[in-house]
Amino acid sequence: GVPDRLSLTTWTVEAWIYPSNATQTGSLVQRVTEDGCTNFDLRLDNNLPSVSFTTRSGQRVVAGGSVPVSAQTWTHLAGIWSPTSNALSIYVNGVAFQSQQSPLRPATGWGKTTLGNGLSGNLDDVRIWNVVRSGGEVYTNYNKYAEWVFGNSRQPATFEGIDFFEGERAFASQVLPLGGFALGRQSEANQHGIS
Repeated sequence: GVPDRLSLTTWTVEAWIYPSNATQTGSLVQRVTEDGCTNFDLRLDNNLPSVSFTTRSGQRVVAGGSVPVSAQTWTHLAGIWSPTSNALSIYVNGVAFQSQQSPLRPATGWGKTTLGNGLSGNLDDVRIWNVVRSGGEVYTNYNKYAEWVFGNSRQPATFEGIDFFEGERAFASQVLPLGGFALGRQSEANQHGIS
């Protein structure tokens, strides 16, 4: 069979979020295996950003921010899992917020990746990498679009869209309204232009 290319043992997950209010709770980008374990989950809980995973046995590892993201403002979030350094890290607007050390490993396997589940607002420039991105690379991705976000020199519709792995474009450039979008097995992914 075809391997599930979003079942990752090493990852970086990035997204821009524009929450509609200050009480948003849900997942920006989440990968759940068929047996209910979480491979990665970049999320908000009452607008507090965090990144987490669960092990095959259900143990949860979390790294979270202590300051909520602002409502009706674009914010860049990135979550990184490095099995080499046993570190789970969250970045907010290109700056490292927290890193959690853990010898545990994320569950992997067939499953479904969802975008914007349980949230209201907009989501853009989602990137799922199969590598550990450095703090400098995360900052560069943040800084690349911060000028138009804060200076309004470009319209959101010209934003990057959704990228998978090493910059391989999976979707046309557009801002996604939040409320849930799923990518499942390879056959479902092909319907959305992912090869």
